[in-house]
Amino acid sequence: MDKTYRRCYIAFLDILGFKELIKKFSCQEILGIFDKIRIPFSSMYITDQGKYKEIAAFKHVHMKVMSDSICFYIEADIENAFNCLISCCAGFQADLLSLETPILIRGGIVVGDIYAEGDTIFGPGLTEAYLLEEMNAKYPRIILTRNVVDQGNANSELLARETEYNLVNKDFDGFYVVNSLGFLELYNEGDIYMQKLKKYVDDVLGLR
Repeated sequence: MDKTYRRCYIAFLDILGFKELIKKFSCQEILGIFDKIRIPFSSMYITDQGKYKEIAAFKHVHMKVMSDSICFYIEADIENAFNCLISCCAGFQADLLSLETPILIRGGIVVGDIYAEGDTIFGPGLTEAYLLEEMNAKYPRIILTRNVVDQGNANSELLARETEYNLVNKDFDGFYVVNSLGFLELYNEGDIYMQKLKKYVDDVLGLR
């Protein structure tokens, strides 16, 4: 058994307001949320010179669930690893936003060292991702730094076309943010989900 750290892209995600959800929702409704807690893609295809090409890295994305916290990770030296991790984070948030009551998450993405085997997961990379989420995300968003985006671009034929795919956007404070809403708009009935999300936000903010 390999008992060393592995260099990975790591996403630490926190479901916001989970304690309140436990109080308000039935067991069946909470289970409905956990049904969405999964790796959203097992594969993805792009067109390359008129032919479909599978992005194999999606098969190497792993997930650990720790109550209301979720960790996605993938080894950094796999081609398109970063693109796949970003897509999984965007799809995961979009899945939760499509629920009857939208669920918001906050998270941080880093590149760092991690050990994961069975139910055990730890490492400086996981701690760094947690601290990025805890100290800097502040709002319902999944953030990363320019340095991590640059490293991702260096090993990704897809992220090199970052603007075209619009997977990440630069936010007002200099952090880059995963474009989960862009994914949600691509869903079947995406417009309906977006309208429902806007109403939910307005209701929470007392604007209705």
